[in-house]
Amino acid sequence: MAFDAAPPAVTGRFVPTVAGPAVTPVYSRWRGGPTSLGPIGRISWTVGVVLMAAFAVFSGSIFFMGMWILFVGPLVLRSVWKRDRIR
Repeated sequence: MAFDAAPPAVTGRFVPTVAGPAVTPVYSRWRGGPTSLGPIGRISWTVGVVLMAAFAVFSGSIFFMGMWILFVGPLVLRSVWKRDRIR
């Protein structure tokens, strides 16, 4: 008995896609998501970074000032204020 090869489900693809409504992701800086802060948390982190930078300037330690203002502060603010997926 000879068996014929079944035709592919979708030509040119390995896995057939399901036809349905596409969900477009929504990104926001101001709305809190499951892994992000809302506006109060982000503003609080910003105030904390600015206060720490002011403390670094008034401490007089050039190493502490340089590390905080050039590396740590911008890194923290960039991660706090990045756009996160909320939906």
